[in-house]
Amino acid sequence: MASNYFLLIKTAQSEFRAWQNMPDKAKKLVTPIVEITRGRKKRGTGKGVPLESLRYIPGIYDFDGNVNKFIELFQEQPKVVLDITREDGLTCIEIDEITSSKNGYSNWVKFVSDLQSKTGNIAPTLIVNPSENETPEEHADNLKKQFHELSKVSKNLYYRCSVLIDPEFVYDLAILKEDIENFCSSGGSFNIELDHEFILPRTGTLHASRTTNVIRNVSHLIPSAGFVILSTSFPSDVAKVGNAEHDLIRQEEVYLFEQIRQNTNITKLFYGDYGSINPIRNDNVIMRGWRPRIDVPSPDRITYYYREKKEKDGEYNEHYISVAQKAASDSHYAPIEDSWGFEQIEKAKVGLPPGKSPSFWISVRMEIHVLRQLQRLGFLA
Repeated sequence: MASNYFLLIKTAQSEFRAWQNMPDKAKKLVTPIVEITRGRKKRGTGKGVPLESLRYIPGIYDFDGNVNKFIELFQEQPKVVLDITREDGLTCIEIDEITSSKNGYSNWVKFVSDLQSKTGNIAPTLIVNPSENETPEEHADNLKKQFHELSKVSKNLYYRCSVLIDPEFVYDLAILKEDIENFCSSGGSFNIELDHEFILPRTGTLHASRTTNVIRNVSHLIPSAGFVILSTSFPSDVAKVGNAEHDLIRQEEVYLFEQIRQNTNITKLFYGDYGSINPIRNDNVIMRGWRPRIDVPSPDRITYYYREKKEKDGEYNEHYISVAQKAASDSHYAPIEDSWGFEQIEKAKVGLPPGKSPSFWISVRMEIHVLRQLQRLGFLA
């Protein structure tokens, strides 16, 4: 049975690898929010085309393959919250077509329905993507049509907003107020994902105060709604928040949620995070000369890391062995039984690093992070 731990997963290599290697008992305790992205660029496509133009050309990215991988990895889950990317750097022409608001977001409804027929576990997210020339009346009509059609597909519906930068999301909910209340009174469930994206260390209390007011206002508008608090505090560059070679990063997402929980009496309030993955992607960046680094989420709500600068004539393997040994010797190191991530660190520290790319070790961190959160929440021993 799924727990109340919501894990936002973008369909990229690091996340797929982490999920694939996670213990089955842990997967069943997670409610994944899967954000479908464009997939990897197909080999040999788009030659000579400027990078920024590729997303507008059909068939450049393996979108269908990415969707098939999603089905393969998540079809056994009790419930999967389905979303689709809003990020320009992760989208493509196929996603543009699916998220069109035309005819009540009919392409998205069909996409969801097709997946539901294959997996039976889809809880769809409402898409809000009005066209440039869409009138307020058309916007409202398209939203209501989408809600009505998706309510036929699933009894669990979700709405995701960027709570820090989009205060006007409440207007969309006001349009759907009666529809949502009728849906819930008929046995449906409607949850709002308040997505804070990346939050800096020591800012949880500040964000919690603002979000608490948002929750109170929305709860007054839609009493039946539940809330998922989403955020991550792992930076895109550790040197921006810590020392270059070693430091501790506070898991601010945990403190944010706990402060909100203290501030409100909402019963349907759920914890969620990005699995320690930063929302800013580097998918189009060719990594050269990176510093080997291993990050380890610990039981005391911090993630520590060790990093080394590669010597000019050195090998990445040597440095991954070294940072693994340092990480495993740290006082915060506390292995979890059956953790794939810890198994990789143990292999590396004895001279057999199983991976020598940043992507691989991001997967290691993510798998450990998810297990840590399940332990903290009391869902996993």
